[in-house]
Amino acid sequence: MSTRIRSDSVIERGSLVLEGAAEQAGELMDAIETEIERVGLEETSRWTRVLAWLEPGRRAHAREFVVVTHRGFPDLRHWIGCRPVGIHLEVLTMTAITPSWPKRQLVSLLCRGEWWRWSLPRGLSQEEEIRTWLTLLHEITSGSAKELVRRLAGENATLAPAARDALAEW
Repeated sequence: MSTRIRSDSVIERGSLVLEGAAEQAGELMDAIETEIERVGLEETSRWTRVLAWLEPGRRAHAREFVVVTHRGFPDLRHWIGCRPVGIHLEVLTMTAITPSWPKRQLVSLLCRGEWWRWSLPRGLSQEEEIRTWLTLLHEITSGSAKELVRRLAGENATLAPAARDALAEW
Protein backbone atom coordinates (compact mmCIF):
# COMPACT_ATOMS: atom_id res chain seq x y z
CA MET A 1 0.00 0.00 0.00
CA SER A 2 1.21 3.52 -0.72
CA THR A 3 -0.16 6.88 0.27
CA ARG A 4 0.63 10.57 0.49
CA ILE A 5 0.97 12.32 3.83
CA ARG A 6 -1.03 15.55 3.68
CA SER A 7 0.94 18.44 5.16
CA ASP A 8 -2.23 20.09 6.47
CA SER A 9 -3.00 17.02 8.60
CA VAL A 10 0.37 16.92 10.42
CA ILE A 11 0.08 18.37 13.93
CA GLU A 12 3.54 17.44 15.27
CA ARG A 13 6.85 16.43 13.75
CA GLY A 14 10.35 15.67 14.90
CA SER A 15 13.54 14.15 13.58
CA LEU A 16 16.76 12.52 14.68
CA VAL A 17 19.97 12.03 12.74
CA LEU A 18 21.96 8.88 13.41
CA GLU A 19 25.57 9.43 12.37
CA GLY A 20 27.01 6.78 10.07
CA ALA A 21 23.90 4.59 10.15
CA ALA A 22 22.59 5.05 6.59
CA GLU A 23 22.54 1.29 5.91
CA GLN A 24 20.55 0.49 9.08
CA ALA A 25 17.04 1.77 8.19
CA GLY A 26 15.43 -1.67 7.96
CA GLU A 27 17.03 -2.83 11.19
CA LEU A 28 15.81 0.26 13.04
CA MET A 29 12.26 -0.13 11.72
CA ASP A 30 12.25 -3.79 12.83
CA ALA A 31 13.52 -2.78 16.28
CA ILE A 32 10.78 -0.16 16.64
CA GLU A 33 8.06 -2.67 15.73
CA THR A 34 9.52 -5.23 18.15
CA GLU A 35 9.57 -2.65 20.93
CA ILE A 36 5.94 -1.63 20.25
CA GLU A 37 4.98 -5.28 20.75
CA ARG A 38 7.21 -5.70 23.84
CA VAL A 39 5.72 -2.64 25.55
CA GLY A 40 2.22 -4.01 24.97
CA LEU A 41 0.71 -1.33 22.76
CA GLU A 42 -1.26 -3.89 20.73
CA GLU A 43 -4.18 -3.43 23.14
CA THR A 44 -4.54 0.25 22.24
CA SER A 45 -2.84 0.37 18.84
CA ARG A 46 -2.47 -1.27 15.50
CA TRP A 47 0.42 -0.68 13.11
CA THR A 48 1.50 -1.44 9.61
CA ARG A 49 4.27 -0.55 7.21
CA VAL A 50 3.41 1.59 4.20
CA LEU A 51 5.22 3.43 1.45
CA ALA A 52 4.41 7.13 1.60
CA TRP A 53 5.55 10.33 0.02
CA LEU A 54 5.49 13.79 1.54
CA GLU A 55 4.77 15.99 -1.46
CA PRO A 56 2.16 15.76 -4.21
CA GLY A 57 3.60 14.41 -7.42
CA ARG A 58 6.76 13.07 -5.75
CA ARG A 59 5.96 9.36 -5.67
CA ALA A 60 9.51 8.61 -6.77
CA HIS A 61 10.64 9.83 -3.33
CA ALA A 62 8.39 7.46 -1.40
CA ARG A 63 9.87 5.91 1.72
CA GLU A 64 8.78 3.26 4.17
CA PHE A 65 6.97 4.25 7.36
CA VAL A 66 5.62 2.39 10.34
CA VAL A 67 2.16 3.88 10.84
CA VAL A 68 0.71 3.43 14.33
CA THR A 69 -3.01 4.10 14.81
CA HIS A 70 -4.76 4.42 18.17
CA ARG A 71 -7.75 2.06 18.33
CA GLY A 72 -9.86 4.54 20.31
CA PHE A 73 -9.02 7.46 18.01
CA PRO A 74 -8.67 5.94 14.52
CA ASP A 75 -8.20 9.34 12.86
CA LEU A 76 -4.98 9.86 14.85
CA ARG A 77 -1.86 8.33 13.29
CA HIS A 78 1.79 8.42 14.27
CA TRP A 79 4.23 8.00 11.37
CA ILE A 80 7.82 6.77 11.88
CA GLY A 81 10.10 6.71 8.85
CA CYS A 82 13.79 6.53 7.99
CA ARG A 83 15.86 7.60 5.03
CA PRO A 84 19.57 7.75 4.31
CA VAL A 85 21.12 11.21 4.08
CA GLY A 86 24.65 10.68 2.84
CA ILE A 87 26.27 8.33 5.38
CA HIS A 88 23.70 9.25 8.05
CA LEU A 89 20.18 8.03 8.76
CA GLU A 90 17.34 10.50 9.33
CA VAL A 91 14.49 9.29 11.52
CA LEU A 92 11.33 11.30 10.93
CA THR A 93 8.31 11.16 13.23
CA MET A 94 4.98 12.84 12.55
CA THR A 95 1.62 12.81 14.24
CA ALA A 96 -1.27 13.45 11.89
CA ILE A 97 -5.05 13.65 11.99
CA THR A 98 -6.38 11.77 8.97
CA PRO A 99 -10.17 11.40 8.91
CA SER A 100 -11.84 9.68 6.00
CA TRP A 101 -12.75 11.88 3.04
CA PRO A 102 -16.54 11.84 3.74
CA LYS A 103 -15.99 12.67 7.42
CA ARG A 104 -13.55 15.44 6.52
CA GLN A 105 -16.04 17.00 4.09
CA LEU A 106 -19.02 16.72 6.45
CA VAL A 107 -17.21 18.14 9.47
CA SER A 108 -15.72 20.89 7.32
CA LEU A 109 -19.23 21.96 6.29
CA LEU A 110 -20.69 21.72 9.79
CA CYS A 111 -17.74 23.35 11.60
CA ARG A 112 -16.89 26.17 9.19
CA GLY A 113 -13.86 24.53 7.64
CA GLU A 114 -12.42 23.08 10.86
CA TRP A 115 -12.32 19.51 9.52
CA TRP A 116 -10.24 18.17 12.43
CA ARG A 117 -12.81 19.03 15.17
CA TRP A 118 -14.44 15.59 15.46
CA SER A 119 -11.11 13.75 15.36
CA LEU A 120 -9.60 15.31 18.48
CA PRO A 121 -9.84 13.81 21.99
CA ARG A 122 -12.51 15.33 24.20
CA GLY A 123 -11.92 15.93 27.89
CA LEU A 124 -8.90 15.55 30.12
CA SER A 125 -9.11 11.76 30.36
CA GLN A 126 -8.98 11.24 26.59
CA GLU A 127 -6.28 13.90 26.21
CA GLU A 128 -4.18 12.20 28.90
CA GLU A 129 -4.57 8.84 27.13
CA ILE A 130 -3.35 10.32 23.83
CA ARG A 131 -0.47 12.18 25.48
CA THR A 132 0.69 8.96 27.17
CA TRP A 133 0.37 7.02 23.91
CA LEU A 134 2.39 9.61 21.98
CA THR A 135 5.01 9.80 24.74
CA LEU A 136 5.43 6.01 24.62
CA LEU A 137 5.82 6.09 20.83
CA HIS A 138 8.43 8.85 21.05
CA GLU A 139 10.33 6.95 23.74
CA ILE A 140 10.19 3.72 21.72
CA THR A 141 11.56 5.50 18.65
CA SER A 142 14.34 7.37 20.45
CA GLY A 143 15.22 4.34 22.60
CA SER A 144 15.51 2.09 19.54
CA ALA A 145 17.64 4.73 17.79
CA LYS A 146 19.90 5.10 20.85
CA GLU A 147 20.36 1.34 21.06
CA LEU A 148 21.33 1.17 17.38
CA VAL A 149 23.82 4.04 17.74
CA ARG A 150 25.38 2.44 20.84
CA ARG A 151 25.71 -0.89 19.09
CA LEU A 152 27.36 0.73 16.06
CA ALA A 153 29.64 3.18 17.89
CA GLY A 154 30.18 1.64 21.32
CA GLU A 155 28.82 2.25 24.78
CA ASN A 156 29.83 5.94 24.97
CA ALA A 157 27.86 6.97 21.86
CA THR A 158 25.15 9.56 22.27
CA LEU A 159 22.16 10.63 20.27
CA ALA A 160 20.85 14.16 20.00
CA PRO A 161 17.64 15.29 18.33
CA ALA A 162 17.79 18.07 15.80
CA ALA A 163 17.74 20.92 18.31
CA ARG A 164 16.96 23.73 15.93
CA ASP A 165 13.96 23.66 13.63
CA ALA A 166 14.74 26.36 11.09
CA LEU A 167 11.35 25.94 9.43
CA ALA A 168 9.51 26.69 12.67
CA GLU A 169 11.03 30.17 12.56
CA TRP A 170 10.26 30.66 8.88
